[in-house]
Amino acid sequence: MSNIDDMFLNYKDYQTSNSDYMLGTDGYKLEQNAKRTFFENVGYYGGDIKVGAQRGVAKLGEGILSLLAAGAEKFVLGPESMKMLDPEGDGIVKDIGDFFAKEVYPRIGETETLAGGFAEGITQFLTPGVGYYKLFNGIIKAKGVWPFISKALAAESATVATAQVPGDPNFVGFISQLLGVDTTKADSIAKEVFNYLATPANVEGGYNADQVFEEKF
Repeated sequence: MSNIDDMFLNYKDYQTSNSDYMLGTDGYKLEQNAKRTFFENVGYYGGDIKVGAQRGVAKLGEGILSLLAAGAEKFVLGPESMKMLDPEGDGIVKDIGDFFAKEVYPRIGETETLAGGFAEGITQFLTPGVGYYKLFNGIIKAKGVWPFISKALAAESATVATAQVPGDPNFVGFISQLLGVDTTKADSIAKEVFNYLATPANVEGGYNADQVFEEKF
């Protein structure tokens, strides 16, 4: 291909592009505009944070619904009523999980940046967590450090029970990934317990009421 052909193709790229180009001795080149690049990045991260927040709200909703449905299945309705309500035998909990997996999350999309991932986690866990901490702050009244720890742990437990989605990595799993802890083997009881907590259940085929309680509590 001749130099003239290269110049012509370069010109055609310039004509069909929406980006800003500058004409130089080597033809049209993409203009490097630091201010425009900055705002493009802000828009990109802002969009991903929005996706993360939407996923966090959806996961919080799924966590609440799955817990309520699991309680209804196990303690309110019972086996006989469940047979009438759900002749196929899949269970209300499984139907909820399938709905979110097939209808909700694909419409929202996946996060692509660390900022989006943090937005998802903060929305899912911090939103109810703050409310629970205020609740236990009013219940636990005493002096010293222990009441603070009690309120924090109580709020953490209540938050996980509410917001945790079966099959999702929990906080322990996050710590294991962050620190690079090997969760495939253990040489002590403490490590075995840590590995158990850090490993989410396999719910590729959907989850049931028993798995909901195991993951949350």
